Amino acid sequence: QVGENTETFQDSNDFTSLLMELDAYGIDESKFMNLKDRYGNLYVSTIHDGGQIFLWKKLNRAEYKQIVESGAMAKDMSYQDAVLRKCMLGPKADHAFLATSDAGVVPTLFSQIMYQSGFVPEHVALSNIVEI
Repeated sequence: QVGENTETFQDSNDFTSLLMELDAYGIDESKFMNLKDRYGNLYVSTIHDGGQIFLWKKLNRAEYKQIVESGAMAKDMSYQDAVLRKCMLGPKADHAFLATSDAGVVPTLFSQIMYQSGFVPEHVALSNIVEI
């Protein structure tokens, strides 16, 4: 099931800590709530335990179609960059972020975003079929 590894913030202390970390991206509680109202579910992920946090939203169908129509899918790196530009909320996936991040950051974030956006391995999709 998509999102089966997704945790939620149940504890207000965890949420307060998250907001403190997001402040580095210029996202205070008010801006966070505005983003949540605009996009619905938001996601926070890391690449390494205890590492930098990333705030993002899922890729929707209209955004996916825009990327496909732009031709960005012809090159893996352009495709990954385009998805991060659409979905990353903190930090922004600007040219500097995309150029200076460690080599595995962009592909890993891309994988996380695509998974939450419903792009799951075929065996997972097929295993989620139930006859009734």
